[in-house]
Amino acid sequence: MLTQAAAETKQRTRVLFVDDEPMVLEGLSNQLYRQFDVVTATSGADGLAIIEAHGPFAVVMSDMKMPKMNGVEFLSRVREMAPESVRILLTGYTDIDNAIAAVNDGQIFRFLTKPCPYETLVSALRAGEEQHNLIVAERVLLEKTLYGSIKALMDVLAIYCPATYGRATRIKRRVSELAAAMSIPKRWIIEIAAMLSHLGSASLPPQSLDKIYSGQELDESEKRMAERIPLVTNQILANIPKLGPVREIVLYQHRRYDGSDNPNDSVSGEALPWGARALKAITDLEILEAQNMPAGVALGVMQSRAGWYDPAILETLTKLTGTIAQESEIRDMFLKDIQQGMIMAEDIKLKTGSVVIARGHEATLTLLERLRNLSNDFGVVEPIKVIMRR
Repeated sequence: MLTQAAAETKQRTRVLFVDDEPMVLEGLSNQLYRQFDVVTATSGADGLAIIEAHGPFAVVMSDMKMPKMNGVEFLSRVREMAPESVRILLTGYTDIDNAIAAVNDGQIFRFLTKPCPYETLVSALRAGEEQHNLIVAERVLLEKTLYGSIKALMDVLAIYCPATYGRATRIKRRVSELAAAMSIPKRWIIEIAAMLSHLGSASLPPQSLDKIYSGQELDESEKRMAERIPLVTNQILANIPKLGPVREIVLYQHRRYDGSDNPNDSVSGEALPWGARALKAITDLEILEAQNMPAGVALGVMQSRAGWYDPAILETLTKLTGTIAQESEIRDMFLKDIQQGMIMAEDIKLKTGSVVIARGHEATLTLLERLRNLSNDFGVVEPIKVIMRR
């Protein structure tokens, strides 16, 4: 149970003040501690360290004139580290031109001039608090609403194109694990891109899709169609707002790290979105595994392809694949015994031979209900191989 003091601290908005004059910081703390949870730093470097160790903060206020790193430079770094933190610059009259430039460049929410009356300071902090709440609310709404809508779309795709859905599910799971292992921010954007990365596959003839997902050699016509999957997917997503970063990842998902596969486009290396670099490595691993190549052998083949992959991603993916393999086991189970959260280790087929659920699909209530209905009507081939974490 929280003490009264702890409860009050929890309710107060967290604000970071940065100024190279300790007396100024002490005065701000004494004035504002009842209304805000105040944290102070005497330099830009200390402020960045505090944000990294103890962030996030709703509002970050900095003095303009500080040694080594001035206020604009500091707040620009804050923008990169903590984009949801609202930034306020405190400046003297002689620095007004620089402050206005900082505001106009979009780096600063607003600036205050010294000396700053208490009422003006509190008003600015409250406005910053409100702006922060709006930013967070928009992000949460976007994440949950968009993610939920796309999940519903993919559930429909699972029924009508199980092979495409199965590959997208497997890739999304691996991308999510890789992003977590490498501490990549905004993982929801990358996960959505992974889920949608093969949406354009639905435009291909069924026989071509079967060849792609089984790792068979494609003829020239099929290769041209497969190469257009990112473009078709990008066109499908063009009408959905707020998907700019997702579309960029999808567009470059097959680009090699050194850019050697497409000399007409100079985007390569670190200029490629991290999500696109991750999708390239994981999709190629998926293709090699579809050719009945063990993961360890497939990763060895990928390591021999100089310039194809982000070295850091390939190294982490290799370690991660070995760890997951050690922590998982494959079991044969009958349909009645499969539970939510288990992952299909092989395609699930009807006794007629049709694939109804692709490998990699996670067991959900909806999936299990559908399988039971199909089993009653047509019969499902059992036992079914599933992946279980130890």
